[in-house]
Parts: sequence; structure tokens; C-alpha cells
Amino acid sequence: MTAPVYATLADYRNWLDDQTVDVSDALFARASEVIDEVLIGAVYAIDDNTQLPTLTAQIEAIRDATCAQVQWGLANGDTTGTGTATEWDSVAIGSVKLSGKKTLASSPMTTRSGASVAPDAVRVLRIAGLLPATVLTYG
Repeated sequence: MTAPVYATLADYRNWLDDQTVDVSDALFARASEVIDEVLIGAVYAIDDNTQLPTLTAQIEAIRDATCAQVQWGLANGDTTGTGTATEWDSVAIGSVKLSGKKTLASSPMTTRSGASVAPDAVRVLRIAGLLPATVLTYG
């Protein structure tokens, strides 16, 4: 089964309120993969066929988090959806040359696979109750 893609170019344009922006579909697929990894352990209803959430509030939160992830990736130089631009300041495939790690705009979270997660994406998912949280009580 193909991994779900949580946002489209139309969603991104509406989220930005800019109908002229153009972004590769690969960026939405990559951002969706990152959001999927962030959501491991989250409990929410999904459609068995599409693997997409079924509740409107969760659909919107995951879509918005994906848009935030795309925007953050673009701001950090990922224009292809490979994720490499957010990790390295120079990449070559022939004879494989990777050079210095980039200093990214702050990211409060990285996934187990090492992908950096947009701070706004984390915030949106947390507010929607999709990320696990620990509540400490005293007394």
C-alpha cells in the first residue's frame, strides 16, 4: 500500500494564502512521510482504504502540519523533496560526496530516522492532541 500524502499543492496554497506558489509533489510526499513518522503511536481513526484520518479536526491538523513541514523544508533549502538539502550543505551523487552538516532553523524534534521536524508542525499536532504528552501532577 502506498503511504498517504496528507496535503496537496492546493492545500498548501490555501494554507499560505498565496495562489501563485508552485511546489513539487515530491515535497508533499516527503513531508507526509516525516509527519507519518512523528505520528507513530498516535491514536486516531483512519479510513481503511486511504489510510487517511476520518475526523475533520485531525484531517485539518495533519494537513496543516504537512504544509508547515513543506514550508520549513523549503526555508532550509529542500526544493526537491529528498530531504538531503536540510541535512547537508553540499551533496553529489557521482563518487558520493557529502560535505558539512547544515545548521538548520531550530527544530525541537527529530524522528527516529533522523529527519528534522518543523517546529510549527509539532505545535499543530500537539495542539490537536495527536502527539503524546506526559502530564505531571503534584500533591
